[in-house]
Amino acid sequence: MSHVTATMAEFWTSVPAWWLLLALQRALPNAQIVGVDISAAMVRKARKNMGQAGYSGLIEVKEAAAAALPFSDGSFDAVVSTGSYASLEGTNCGHE
Repeated sequence: MSHVTATMAEFWTSVPAWWLLLALQRALPNAQIVGVDISAAMVRKARKNMGQAGYSGLIEVKEAAAAALPFSDGSFDAVVSTGSYASLEGTNCGHE
């Protein structure tokens, strides 16, 4: 499966799920991986942990709310979410 070329996003909310970004990058080294969190502190922690693991520059991490993502429609081939569904209550996110 390492030959797969894809653009993937992983969304979480205040959960230190940076390990999932690393696992995705290891499983799909040719994929572009993007992580998103609403918490600036979690984004900093994820970037620090990825840098210490030797993945700095391989995985992009952005701070954003699920209801206001800085990506256009169709930006990703796949999306993974860990622990963020509860934060989507009251929004249209996740209903497509």
